[in-house]
Amino acid sequence: MRRIELSDAAFLLNERRETPMHAGGINLFTLPEGVDEGPFLAELGNILSNAAEYRKPFGEYVVTKPTGLFWELDENIDVDYHVRHSALPKPGRYRELFALASRLHSVKLDRHRPLWEIHLIEGLQNRQFAVYNKMHHAAIDGIGAMHITQGMLSNTKNGRVTDSPLSLKAYEAYKAYKAAKHGHNLRKVPPKEAELRAVSEVIKQTYNSGSNLMGALRRFSGAFLAAVAIWRCLGTTCPKPRSTRPSVARAALSLSPGNSSGSKPYAKRWTELLTISCWPCAQVPYVVI
Repeated sequence: MRRIELSDAAFLLNERRETPMHAGGINLFTLPEGVDEGPFLAELGNILSNAAEYRKPFGEYVVTKPTGLFWELDENIDVDYHVRHSALPKPGRYRELFALASRLHSVKLDRHRPLWEIHLIEGLQNRQFAVYNKMHHAAIDGIGAMHITQGMLSNTKNGRVTDSPLSLKAYEAYKAYKAAKHGHNLRKVPPKEAELRAVSEVIKQTYNSGSNLMGALRRFSGAFLAAVAIWRCLGTTCPKPRSTRPSVARAALSLSPGNSSGSKPYAKRWTELLTISCWPCAQVPYVVI
């Protein structure tokens, strides 16, 4: 069991039925010439299901404890639940494909299982088939999902991929390929000053805020840690009296906007700005390349 990082836990804590926090994508492919659709897709389904060991956290599910959220290894993962095969009435149009994808995407991921699904969809016109994948944002970000998609594809026309893109083996092979191609390993890099300023400028223009957004972006992680600590204090093990919690919360979430007037509208604006901006900004400190 390992603790879920705060930036990832934010997506789980804020998920509701009306606001699911998973992301999905559709990839269209054309069958190779001369192959039979049924056996070809059956073999592809077997490849997607054959992971002996999954890269983290695709072999883990979410466990909620009083001390936070954790990833727990699923020792009895039901691969047939995660990798599914669907068929449209032939000849399926994009309209029917998107209707199916919309129906699949509208259902939240089951937190009692690893947070991903892959659907093979056949029956499209012009000898096409589709792969629809759905993954929770707590498990992967947009760039990481693109790397997984690239890992599904061979590097040459006659090359074959024989491992599930979610397997640890495929992940290590993809990292080695990227390192050989670009001369470096996949790594996390801090954002540049210009990138931080671009983010702060967008928020400032959107919410007509003051000039302290750069400092707010740099300090948001401290405020977020304090907010999570306060949230944990809501349990019965908190040693502090309940009457002190509201003042602690106000102090922890203060962004010091540099206005001594103390007017409620201004303070409210900054409170709302923190609530709106902290989840997107949680993805700013590191970008996977």
